[in-house]
Amino acid sequence: MDFVEEKKLPLNKLISVCTDGAPCMLGKHKGFITLLRQHEKRCILNFHCILHQEALCAQMCGDQLTEVMGLVIRVVNFIVARALNDRQFKALLDEFGSNYPGLLLHNNVRWLSRGKVLSRFAACLNEIRAFLKMKNAEHPELSDTEWLLMFYYLVDITEHLNQLNVKMQGIGNTVLSLQQAVFSFEKKLEIFIRDIETGRLLHFEKLREFRDACETGDPAQRFHLQQLAGFTSELLMAFKSRFGDFRELTTLFKFITHPHECALDESHLSCIPGVSIGDLELEVADMTASDIWMVQGTECSAGGNCASASEARE
Repeated sequence: MDFVEEKKLPLNKLISVCTDGAPCMLGKHKGFITLLRQHEKRCILNFHCILHQEALCAQMCGDQLTEVMGLVIRVVNFIVARALNDRQFKALLDEFGSNYPGLLLHNNVRWLSRGKVLSRFAACLNEIRAFLKMKNAEHPELSDTEWLLMFYYLVDITEHLNQLNVKMQGIGNTVLSLQQAVFSFEKKLEIFIRDIETGRLLHFEKLREFRDACETGDPAQRFHLQQLAGFTSELLMAFKSRFGDFRELTTLFKFITHPHECALDESHLSCIPGVSIGDLELEVADMTASDIWMVQGTECSAGGNCASASEARE
């Protein structure tokens, strides 16, 4: 508490704490959250960072896809982490007329690194094969159809995960909008599963291009995509098994923007210090009966001009 006293932080206004899920934060007896609740003698909401959980879900891709990613990282390290190889590979890219200056090193700490590494690797795959052959360090997997099928699937699904990650970053996002982004992505995963099972691949551009190119070269060749649909189902299960702390408080989050649609009991409001449940019930009753407030709330939630609604009320 020395830091809190030094910075004069008003703990009486503290409602929730977001952590990375580390034991030192969540320990039952000596964890930070436990000690904080004991100090304040009241309920304090605790959340595992939603962006961190999304990143953890992205890593739940099965042993086979993990091996694919592992090989990509080893090849990238062989080329980029060695100064001579890096210079020679960049010269080769220039000779091939590539639009890229080189490969990207993977950084497990940066959430978007995985997708960027895979995308650049896919764009430079022909040059990588040529360079490895020149160095007598060939990896036959890079020309194996089954391996490439999983590789291009990994490129596409990681791109979708990166889009979700970017959507949840930035200023102005509320906990409700973050939660809705995750739930929306779960619906998209269900669409992705059907997309793969039907063979349309409308949402897997790189995978579709690879499949079409293979079938053009060999019309008799057919791909079985059920395994890839299984990978997507596992990812969906990972999403549904996480975010439990956010799912439990969906009603409370929605109450913030739609109080007229949600009925909260005392257990929901006990984490908000100083709130008068009696006064809040009366205010919600006034809001529910107010047509002007309803219009304002609808416009704000839809991204409309809240100021115009306020002016109309005045």
